[in-house]
Amino acid sequence: GSKQVVLTLSLPAGWRAKSDISRRVGTWPMRGMATGGMVLVDLSDEERTARGLAKDRLGLFVKGLGQYGKHAAAKNAGFQKDDVLVEIHGQSARVTEGELIGQFLQQTKPGDKIKTVVLRGDKRIELLLPMQ
Repeated sequence: GSKQVVLTLSLPAGWRAKSDISRRVGTWPMRGMATGGMVLVDLSDEERTARGLAKDRLGLFVKGLGQYGKHAAAKNAGFQKDDVLVEIHGQSARVTEGELIGQFLQQTKPGDKIKTVVLRGDKRIELLLPMQ
């Protein structure tokens, strides 16, 4: 027959922010709002070492850029494929793309411009990332 069972699931603090949302279909519209259409990949420890970046610091590789509409905002602001984001809004702690999107959606509003530093080759370039 049917038996009712009570189940308790304990989740660690901040579990939702740590979830990898990068492959979810619903992430694409959020990328338009929060990253201006950039697809970001957290560099591996080996890739960080090769680029002279510390393992605990920000290193988000721009794998791709949207080309049209709101997904072209990062491209139009000067970001390029193969850039590496190393500082965002004065912060350089290591975060994943999903964590960054979550932070931006919760802590910014459309029209905000976020000061961002990227590595392009061996140059550090400051750009403003528009929130939508």
